[in-house]
Amino acid sequence: EFLSRMSHEISPSLPDLHEEMALAEQEVGNPDAMRDYLEKIEVSSHYLLNLINDVLDMSKIESGELKLRPEICNYQIFAEETAAMIRPLCEQKNITFLEENQKVEAVLYTDKLRFKQVLMNILSNAVKFTPEGGTIYFRSRAVIKDGFLSADYEIADTGIGISHKFQETMFCPFTQEQREIVAATQGTGLGLAIANEIASLMHFTLLLESEEYKGTKVTVHIPYEERLL
Repeated sequence: EFLSRMSHEISPSLPDLHEEMALAEQEVGNPDAMRDYLEKIEVSSHYLLNLINDVLDMSKIESGELKLRPEICNYQIFAEETAAMIRPLCEQKNITFLEENQKVEAVLYTDKLRFKQVLMNILSNAVKFTPEGGTIYFRSRAVIKDGFLSADYEIADTGIGISHKFQETMFCPFTQEQREIVAATQGTGLGLAIANEIASLMHFTLLLESEEYKGTKVTVHIPYEERLL
């Protein structure tokens, strides 16, 4: 079933990519047209690369082969690095990005790369489904008690939201909401599924609140305790 779905996702993009390359070859003497086709090829190849990486990650998760490599990372610096990665995407789409990260000198002991993947998958979805002129909020809050830390990372947007019906299956691989406004947005249907699975492996809690045309808020809760620096 997994291979069937993977092939179904990949196969439509390959003929488009091949056609764009063939058309680009015909425009060798026309730099502007050539540049236009090259940009389309870059978009298509980037989509395919992301899809293949997501498919590989999902395959590792489903087979139990995804191994976490925890390390010590600074709580505040981690939040700042994540915000720096998503800010250019917001600027490209003319979306206001508001950041509010609590300044706490503390550490997290986690797989930094995979945790960042969880947050970036959610943030990328926020950018994707928030129209031009909208707003995305990225907040992190830490609670410190007796020398230990737990944290919440909150991502909220003013985008198109998720219907209540789709929320029942939104964490299933390859599922995408069947709304005209959503169908126009290219995606693999794996981002939320991967974020949820990795969060579960890390023993994090992922909470989502959303309404159609009223935006979405996702909170990643880290319940485990971490000693202060």
